[in-house]
Amino acid sequence: MLRVLVSLSRTQSFSRTAEQLRITRPVVRHAVHGVDAVIGVPLILRERNSATPGRRVSDY
Repeated sequence: MLRVLVSLSRTQSFSRTAEQLRITRPVVRHAVHGVDAVIGVPLILRERNSATPGRRVSDY
């Protein structure tokens, strides 16, 4: 999961992250949702054409 989050924060794209890590986009999405569920806040802001790091957990 950590590799997915690091790659996603760098590429800001679910598709490019999946391509880089040689996994599918649903696997990327599932990893992000899993982390969000565990910590209770969204780490990645999902927009139509990008995925950017959200606010820090300490900001909540």
